[in-house]
Amino acid sequence: MFESLSVLIPYKPDHGHRDLLFNWVQRFYAAAMPEAEICIGHDVSELFNKSKAVNLAASQAARNVYLIADADVFFDPAIIIEAMKQLDSYAWVIPFREAINVAENNTKAIVQSEAKWPLAVEASDFEVTAYYEALPAD
Repeated sequence: MFESLSVLIPYKPDHGHRDLLFNWVQRFYAAAMPEAEICIGHDVSELFNKSKAVNLAASQAARNVYLIADADVFFDPAIIIEAMKQLDSYAWVIPFREAINVAENNTKAIVQSEAKWPLAVEASDFEVTAYYEALPAD
């Protein structure tokens, strides 16, 4: 199913922590969704312009379904499959109802683990620094 998917990632390098996260996320999508096309929109202007970076990524895309994902975000592939099925009924789908920010030490454990799904680290061990559950169903 991922052969119709372009993952659009807006990105501005920082030559540090952000680059480590971004590199892991790229490897994750390549491993978890190998048929998907990964398109990186690099914006190196002084102030990061996320819209510009998304548009740069979209200009590279050759597929008909776009997943716009920040450079430090990854999704369970099953959620993306379900979201893609909903595109038969909806023009635009937000593929989650909740988001979890994990603590820095957990982020380090994830980045040091193999970039695959399921994660090599246990999600139940994560220290959650923020939990967002603000998006209603339908």
